[in-house]
This record gives sequence, C-alpha cells and structure tokens, in this order.
Amino acid sequence: MSSETTFEERFLKSIPQLLNCAAFANKLRDSIDGPVSDWADERKRSDLLQSATNEGTLFDDAFNTYKECAQTVLTLGWTGGSAGNSGAIWLNNCEGIYIITSSDDDDMGPFSSLEDALAQECFGIASPDPELDSDILPRETLLEIARGVVDWENEGEIRVNSELFQVAGDELIPSAEK
Repeated sequence: MSSETTFEERFLKSIPQLLNCAAFANKLRDSIDGPVSDWADERKRSDLLQSATNEGTLFDDAFNTYKECAQTVLTLGWTGGSAGNSGAIWLNNCEGIYIITSSDDDDMGPFSSLEDALAQECFGIASPDPELDSDILPRETLLEIARGVVDWENEGEIRVNSELFQVAGDELIPSAEK
C-alpha cells in the first residue's frame, strides 16, 4: 500500500486556508448546502464540511470553487506544429494555495509557495514554440522561467508577454536586438 497522498487528499487539506478567502468560503458554502445562515459558526461549518466529505462531494465542490476564485499567475503554452503536440499549463493561486493545471497532465499541487510551484519539472522541459504570459510576475521572473522551457540546443525562441526572445549563446535576448 502506497503512503503517497493523492492530489485530492492534499487539496482537501488546504481547505481551511482557502476558507480565509471570503469569496471561496461563500461560494463553497452555497455549493455544498445552499445559503447557510450559521456558516460563521466554526462547529457547524466543520460538521457541514465533514458531511460533504462523507458524501464524497467536497473535493468536487471545493476544487470547482477554487477554479472560480483563483487568479491565473502564469500560463505556459506551446505549439509543436503537429496534431496533439500543443498544450498549455496554468499556474493558479487562491489564498496562497498554488495549483498547476494542464491540458495534457494531471493537476499538481497544491503548493504553499510560488517558488515550490515553479520548481516543478513542467517548468524545466524544453517545449516547442513556447509562450509565457503573466500579468502578475515581473519580467525577470518570467525570463528565468523562459530559460527552463526554451529549446537551447536548436537556438529556439520564446514569447514572453508577446515579446519575442531568442537564444543567443547562453542568453535570451529580445529578437529586436539580435
């Protein structure tokens, strides 16, 4: 029997922290049992969450609520030029809980920090025609991530917030400067 926890088990453990987000708490409350006037009562809320866990519905309700409330921190997309060789990864955050979702792989996380999420292998694999987009992360952080997904062996390129960068030796430089 494996002692490794599943994504579902790890996510369920993050619910107490997510409940600190008023929007998450309100939407989860409404999805579990409709409007509950005594949701603020810790004991009654705990009983309601336990009841949902017993029914096996809490994960679905909570994860759907997370996806509604979370902010997209980063999108990594790629196009490989052939059918089935394109995809995307999204890094989302709600109340300091980071989750990576993907068009190709299982969900990853939750992670308790941005650094832990960005340390995942998916941000270190060269991708065909990669693109990074973020309204949140600074350019320096995006360029650091870009270094992990650009194809260095074939002098690749990557778009970072729509700006094209190209490999030049051991650097990424804006294509306008090449």
